[in-house]
Amino acid sequence: MTTSSLIAPLLALIAPFLIWPLELLLPLPFLVEELVKAAVIYIGWPSAPVRTKLLFAALTGLLFGFSESVLYLFNFLAWGNMAQYFLRLAVTLPLHAFTSIIILLPGLKYRHLVILGLPPAILIHYLYNRYLQGSL
Repeated sequence: MTTSSLIAPLLALIAPFLIWPLELLLPLPFLVEELVKAAVIYIGWPSAPVRTKLLFAALTGLLFGFSESVLYLFNFLAWGNMAQYFLRLAVTLPLHAFTSIIILLPGLKYRHLVILGLPPAILIHYLYNRYLQGSL
């Protein structure tokens, strides 16, 4: 594995903390978060078999989702409803893993094609957020 492949999971872990101020200014989390995950996948691109690349993308999404959930933990502690927090974890972690794999799929053969996975990943994340808001 390359150095960037080893650093990418750490980037996925800290990314939600880094982009939080940006999301306050640009309240489009489905766009910002998927762009960041695509960048992490692109930067950390492993020279490895397809299965390893898929696992790498899923791990990127899981780590990103876990770290993002840590930010939300403070809200749930204030509300006093930890059951909703664990429900959020159970749904959000697979969402981020799935959208990260969607981002990766077009680029399995050629890394620069990862960008083609962004529109469907952004749409899925947008629809998920709308569903949570009760607007769908």
